[in-house]
Amino acid sequence: MDAVTEVFATACWALLAAVAAWMLGRARPARLPRWIPVVIAWTVSGFLVAWNCWKLPLMLYLAIAGLPAGEPLPENLGAAAVQCVLGVLGGAALVATLLHARIDQEHSSIGDA
Repeated sequence: MDAVTEVFATACWALLAAVAAWMLGRARPARLPRWIPVVIAWTVSGFLVAWNCWKLPLMLYLAIAGLPAGEPLPENLGAAAVQCVLGVLGGAALVATLLHARIDQEHSSIGDA
């Protein structure tokens, strides 16, 4: 997979998770069960954190050690490192949104009782 395809795929997953988090943050559509956006956001947050936590040390290694003379780098290491850090932060933000939505749900059910 080339770098552009990888960035596009990651952006699509992140957009899907952002829509799911937005649905959790507001009163979701009545016809959609709550578990659907929760599963989407949870899965994508895990993907973002795991993939970027794996890739960031590799980018740092390539930046420090480099490649043999004459070998081109597979991608711009600075841009890739920024993408990895933003992916980890985005995944962590999704987990925080899920936890916040869960706490809000518990508080609203306590108020109903």
